[in-house]
Amino acid sequence: KKKSNNKKFEITSEELRKAQKTIKAQKRKLQQLSVRKAQKARRAELYASLESHKTTYNNSSLLQTSSKMGHRETKREKLKRALLLERAVGTDKLTDECKTLLYTEKDVSERTPKNENRINENILTSSAE
Repeated sequence: KKKSNNKKFEITSEELRKAQKTIKAQKRKLQQLSVRKAQKARRAELYASLESHKTTYNNSSLLQTSSKMGHRETKREKLKRALLLERAVGTDKLTDECKTLLYTEKDVSERTPKNENRINENILTSSAE
C-alpha cells in the first residue's frame, strides 16, 4: 500500500508574525533602494546641469563682490578689468569704452629729435649707474 502524504502544515501565530516581519523588512529595504536610485539619478542630472553652466576661470574673474557695489573704480582697476574682459571674450566683442581704455592712439609726430635725445641720455645715464 501507498501511504498518502496529505499532511497539512499548520503555521503557528509566531511563525506568521515572523514571516510578516521579514516581508515588511524586505519591502522597506526595496523602497530604500528605489529612493537611493532616484537620488542618484537626480544627482547625475544636477552634475550634468552644473557642468553645462560652468564658468571658466577668466569669466569668474570678471565677477565682482557685492561689497564693491557703488565703489568708483580707479583707472588702474578699469584697465585691469578691460584687459581681463578682452582675454575672456576677445577683441571683437569688447565695448567701445574698453577699446578706448586699452587702445589709445598717440601722435608720433609730436616727438622731436630734442625729446628723443633727452630720452636716450636718460637711458644711458640710468644704465651706467
